[in-house]
Amino acid sequence: METIIFRCLCHINKNRTLRRFLKKARQDGCFISKKSFLFNPLCIHLGLRVAIEDFSSLRCYIQTAGGSYSPNIFIGHDSVVGEGTRIYSAGDLSIGANVIIAANCFIINYNHGFDLNTKIRFGDQPLQVKPVKIGNNCWIGTKAVILPGVQIGDNCVIGACSLVSKSIPANSVVAGNPAALIKRWDPSTKSWVHS
Repeated sequence: METIIFRCLCHINKNRTLRRFLKKARQDGCFISKKSFLFNPLCIHLGLRVAIEDFSSLRCYIQTAGGSYSPNIFIGHDSVVGEGTRIYSAGDLSIGANVIIAANCFIINYNHGFDLNTKIRFGDQPLQVKPVKIGNNCWIGTKAVILPGVQIGDNCVIGACSLVSKSIPANSVVAGNPAALIKRWDPSTKSWVHS
């Protein structure tokens, strides 16, 4: 698979594959800012009416750090990737429908290897990839960070500046560094249960 870098819509005439990607996105009612950055867009799968705002960066790494990878970024219908948000993938990274990702968030599904038994520097060691999944109808607050291996259930709120390093059950509100459960919706009582 070839590496394609998309910097701004004014360059689309130079690449037939990229033109097809952007044409389909427009037909599906998507908005992709001219100031966004897509790296290997053939690995980026957008639902209907997805918005990718200014200065956002979606990167799929096929070959890097001494290895080959199978990256995919899936973004569900009616979701928004806020201004300045970074989403980096070397494996499966799934964002559900009706998800709002606020400005300057960071979502990643890999980490560099850090084997001290080798003379290979950290940046050249194979990546350690763990899938990330964000459920439907979630709100990710400004400057939140979501790390590899995290699964976030449906209907969750992640507070601003939170560091999410562990999975979050559905219907939860979390915040902090590291993110901790603040409250959870109990469907049987139809009320919030505070932690």
